[in-house]
Amino acid sequence: MQLVQKAVAGDKQAQLDLARTYRDVDIVRENRRQALKWYLMAAESGDPECMYQLADYCWSLDEDYGEEGYGTMARKWMKRAAEAGSVEAMRDLTLYYHEKGRGTEERKWLERAAEAGDTDAMVNLERYYWKNVKKNKEYGALARKWALRAARKGHMAGMSDMGDFHYYGFCGVKRSYRKGYLWYSKAAELGYAYAMNSLSICYQEGKGTKRDIKKGLEWTRKAAALGDAEGQNMLGVFLFAGRGTRRDKKGAMEMFRAAAKQGEACGLCNYADCFRSGITVTKNYKKALYYYRKSVQKGNLYSKYRIGEMTMKGMGVKKDVKKGYKLIEEAARAGCREAQFSMYEFYRDGNPCIPRRNMGCAIRWLKRSAEQEDAEACEELARCYREGIGVDKDTRLARKWERIAAGILFPGTD
Repeated sequence: MQLVQKAVAGDKQAQLDLARTYRDVDIVRENRRQALKWYLMAAESGDPECMYQLADYCWSLDEDYGEEGYGTMARKWMKRAAEAGSVEAMRDLTLYYHEKGRGTEERKWLERAAEAGDTDAMVNLERYYWKNVKKNKEYGALARKWALRAARKGHMAGMSDMGDFHYYGFCGVKRSYRKGYLWYSKAAELGYAYAMNSLSICYQEGKGTKRDIKKGLEWTRKAAALGDAEGQNMLGVFLFAGRGTRRDKKGAMEMFRAAAKQGEACGLCNYADCFRSGITVTKNYKKALYYYRKSVQKGNLYSKYRIGEMTMKGMGVKKDVKKGYKLIEEAARAGCREAQFSMYEFYRDGNPCIPRRNMGCAIRWLKRSAEQEDAEACEELARCYREGIGVDKDTRLARKWERIAAGILFPGTD
């Protein structure tokens, strides 16, 4: 009774508490009306948090009960709350406009939230600019600005993104493996799984730090222990190859399965490889194709190449050379280096889908694969230059590609 008296007297906290009390038992319409009444009284005080609570309740009435008019009311009060400084309202408006595909409004409220000091908004704004940098080159500088602000405020994703900018040279940043490694280290130490995986790659490849497979494995294990799908898949690769640990094909398969269950593209692909090759399971081409297809749906080009290869050979599916060739060609054109190497072999050796052998086309495909650091392609291109196969003999270029191949096969070597 005292709560009602305070609410009637204009105490906005009491009004919110009373509204929440009715909301918790809003099974009947009358309780929903009472909750709305008190939320509205609190919101009319002009307090941003009260406005946001009202808007949030209206959203729930619209979504849970489909009651007409509440969606419009929610947007009205959400805007008022945001304009009055509610960061939560700014976040919700950002999400709303993102779902509606209204990029200008989405960016407006992201900027407002970021300027208000919300670190999540800073990272989301940075990623908005990063994603759209091809549309506007100036977005690169803005992406760097907001990632750095978030990172300096201790945001793990901001630190990790700064690592990406330096490690890969994104958004106009001069590539620096060392700076990338240092940013990844900060985020990884705070428990950010993506950074743990990135740090593992630094140690595996000896980029930004001294090559140390055991440390790479240690960080991958930490990411996998957090349930991170990418970490689980990477741990599977370590176990399968016996890198920094005893070789464990069964353990690798379990990790691939765990990653595949979460829909991780590479995990699905590697799990499919287990069925294709019969690794710790009975060889099953149909299951392999099933998981390859799921991986393709996630955008994995290597899986598309594998499906093409299996279709050409009639493995688990009716043999269809033309269809298989088309899949391999599509994967190659989209950038799959293994598929590009296969295209080299097709043009070099001949294929029913190619009118005639063509070493010029073969070498072009081989170069595309080698430029993506496919070790086999680098070795083959070196051989072509050394022996003058499809290209003029060039000992200097032969040595160059041999060094690149060695660096891929034995990371950390000069």
